[in-house]
Amino acid sequence: MSRVLVDTNVLISAFLFRASTPADALRLVLGEHRVVPSQWVLDELHEVVERKWPTRQPALETFLGEIDYELAEPGAPSVPISDPDDQPILDAAVAAAVDVIVTGDEHFLSLALDRPQVLTARQFLETYRASTRQFEFWPDYGARPLWTERGEAVDLDLIELPGALREHLRIWNQSYDEGTIPVEGPGDPDWLREGAELLRQVREALGSDVQVVVTEPWWGDTSPT
Repeated sequence: MSRVLVDTNVLISAFLFRASTPADALRLVLGEHRVVPSQWVLDELHEVVERKWPTRQPALETFLGEIDYELAEPGAPSVPISDPDDQPILDAAVAAAVDVIVTGDEHFLSLALDRPQVLTARQFLETYRASTRQFEFWPDYGARPLWTERGEAVDLDLIELPGALREHLRIWNQSYDEGTIPVEGPGDPDWLREGAELLRQVREALGSDVQVVVTEPWWGDTSPT
């Protein structure tokens, strides 16, 4: 798991355009890494949105409220950068032991650094996204139906599922109780049947980039067809 500072320009694009490459990069950071922004980045993000799209400030607050992050504290002067406005961001990244800065800023991209690594959103995706991810369909384990190989619950809002399917999956999972699975009894055949169909739809929606496996016999095979 890498510590990643996502720069203002990438956050703005991810906020405004949810189907963009920056949005995909942010989803990957949130799903598999640790987001470590600086206060300077957050302040600049608010300032830009307030200046250009003032009516979207409430949506921005919601957007940021959904991101679990560790704030990078201001650091001592580090490697110099040509734009003085970028210096506090770089200093905070170095002080917070950030592994990667994801940015579209040419001043950052022109730096020759071993650490933190400086990448565009597309370069980050190409470098850090495995060719195939794997989730486990395990709705009776906890509050969410999909889990990573590290045993972490998958945030359904951060993966590529249609909204209606995401909501259906969420509602179905919330209806689970100990009697729905056939461990100490026959289980609930309607709940199991609905789950098997949702599993099929999830696999179809995520495509070949994500394998959704099962380990419990009542879901059928252990790998996608």
